[in-house]
Amino acid sequence: MNMQTRMSGGGAKAVAFATLEAHRACVIRQARRAFLAHLLRHGAGTLDDVRPALEIPHGVDPVCLGAVPGALARKHIIRRVGYRPSVRAEAHARPVAVWALLDAQRARAWLAAHPEMDAPLSGQCEMDFNEEPRRGNAGAQRKVFSNAQHENSD
Repeated sequence: MNMQTRMSGGGAKAVAFATLEAHRACVIRQARRAFLAHLLRHGAGTLDDVRPALEIPHGVDPVCLGAVPGALARKHIIRRVGYRPSVRAEAHARPVAVWALLDAQRARAWLAAHPEMDAPLSGQCEMDFNEEPRRGNAGAQRKVFSNAQHENSD
């Protein structure tokens, strides 16, 4: 791949999150709804705060949850206010973003416009890879980035 088709780190991340969102819409919708409900009650928090309540289907890599806050931040519903160590043992105290509610009215409007999905729509929670992703599956993540870069170079 030459330098003209290579994406920046931020660009690759944005494309990967868009790909995850397209293929994991039901999981991401559920997580966004839970996160906004938490922020409406508490004002601030991390995705760790709602993670125990989320139903992540077998075979869906939880990395898709990274796509949860971005769209809400771009709509000026929430904003990142800092970082704190994760409380989940498997995260080994890595830093996670702390988000604060900016606009409760927008949050409620978003929730009204984006109801819960009863069931995955047209395979939105089906596997995208031949092998089952697992935590730390860099190969599957590279495949997402590689496919996204190929699509953007056409």
